[in-house]
Amino acid sequence: RELIRYGLKTGLKNYAAAYCTGLLLARRLLKKLEMDKAYSGQKKEVTGEIVKTETKKKTYYVNHVDQKLQPFHVILDVGIVSTSTGARVFGAMKGATDGGLDIPHNEKRLPGF
Repeated sequence: RELIRYGLKTGLKNYAAAYCTGLLLARRLLKKLEMDKAYSGQKKEVTGEIVKTETKKKTYYVNHVDQKLQPFHVILDVGIVSTSTGARVFGAMKGATDGGLDIPHNEKRLPGF
């Protein structure tokens, strides 16, 4: 229902809606923790490309790593949801990653790969 307020009126159960939900979740979480300025997420056009930053022998899945504030690290737990390639759960994960959360993943699970 919340996506309707942002202009998404139809197709609330597809991959795009899952992506939007993940993006909304990431931005709200980072704002609540006052990390939204340090980790702004994707600013340009969204692609299927995986963003990685390596710092001190550790890989983060964000654009850059703030020296004072580590990125918010999330582990995706899908539970009993089907994890076939292109599943909506991966759309939500990609939205959350593009929103600025650090979620380890492989692009082969996203649609088109």
